[in-house]
Formats: sequence, C-alpha cells, structure tokens
Amino acid sequence: MLDYRRVSMFGFLFRRAEFKAMALPLNHQSSFLGPIRILALLAIAAILSGCQVLGAIAGAGAGPSTVDAQYKPPQEPTLVLVENYSIASGGDVEGDRLGRYISEELTTNKVVPLVDYARLTQLRDQDHDAYRKMSVAQIGRAVGAKQVIYVNVGEYGPQTPGNGDLVNWKGSVKVKVVDATTGGSPWPSDQAAGEPVVAETHYKELDPEKGDVPVQEELNKMLGEKIGRFFHSWQKDRDGPEDYQQ
Repeated sequence: MLDYRRVSMFGFLFRRAEFKAMALPLNHQSSFLGPIRILALLAIAAILSGCQVLGAIAGAGAGPSTVDAQYKPPQEPTLVLVENYSIASGGDVEGDRLGRYISEELTTNKVVPLVDYARLTQLRDQDHDAYRKMSVAQIGRAVGAKQVIYVNVGEYGPQTPGNGDLVNWKGSVKVKVVDATTGGSPWPSDQAAGEPVVAETHYKELDPEKGDVPVQEELNKMLGEKIGRFFHSWQKDRDGPEDYQQ
C-alpha cells in the first residue's frame, strides 16, 4: 500500500535540498542538483515498489544465503548406486564414475557413512546376470548398507554441433533414497520415480589426446554436486530483487 506520508516527506526534503543547492554559485549548482535529484527518485521508487529497490541494494552486500538440505538421511551405512538402463550393461562404467563424484560430495560434507564402492563392484562381478535381477534394496543389503541413494540416469551423453570441433555433455537423472530393509522410499515423498536433476556443460573444444572425457568429467562433477546438495545445507548467492519482496 502506498504510504503518502513518506512520499510527502521525501518531496519536502527534496525541495528543501534543491533550494539550498540553487543558492550556491552557478558554477557549483549542477554538481549538487544532479545527485540530489537521483537520490530523491531512488527513494520514491523504493516506496512505490515495496522497498524492492533498496532491499536489492542492501542484499547485494549481504553475502550468500544458506539453503537447507531437502532430506537428512539417518547416520547409517549408505550405498550410492547409479544405474543407466538405456545402456544394455546398465551403464556400469559411466555409473561408477558419476557415483564416485556423488560419494565425494557426501563424504566432504559428512552427510552419511558410505559403503566402500569396491563391495558393489565385487557383487556385480561375481554374477552379473544375477545382479541384474536384484532389486535396489537387495543390492543394498548384499553390500551391508541400511539405505541406498539411488540414481536412475535418463539422458546422458555428448552433444556436438555440425562442425564436430566443439562438444558439450548433458545429463538428466532422478534421485531417491531407498530403505534397504523394507524397500520403501522415505524421500522424496511426492515423487515415486525420484527427484529430477539436470545439468549441462558449456561447449568446449575437443582435447587432442583425451577427446571429450574432460567435458564428461565436468558434467559428472556438476551432477555429483547437485545431487549431494539434496542431503546437506549449502551456500547460495543472492538471486536478486525478488528475494526482498514484502
């Protein structure tokens, strides 16, 4: 609601300052009148917009804000399991790479104790066909986990423009937590398939020796960080004026 008293007060102060500036010698008036008029317009604009302008200016120096975890898993042995069934093998190699970045993010932020990835590899290599028939909960129990952070990969791969000299990688996954005892999913409660995550790198020149592997690893790191942040608080830069609406 517009505060007419504030507008009147600023108008009075503005006119008073303007009269004082006009009493100065002519060669000094312009250097004072310009800033006075600009400050007056900013003040009135702040009132008319519900203090959004001043809030944004104040917030610009306020530093990052803290974003809380969406879900805090119990402090129990946890397996990170990444699968991609758009690939016949289930994307074991690619999944393991992404899984290690997720594990690194969780370990760095001390989210949960993690089951050694070597146990998963050993289980899978013992009998690959039998492994493919196991449920997520069964895999978790087999490696000694109480819960599984399960990542189901959808789109995942390189994209190249017509000339082929540049490449970027894009990935989309869905994430959920599975109870290894019951097979239920305590998170997310509103999306049975999992919480969606999307990431995409910038286009970059192909490495003469490594090809697009560095770009793929950049995508894995981006996805690993985004997925890990579901489970721990993190610092976010201020977005802009919309953060200060009243």
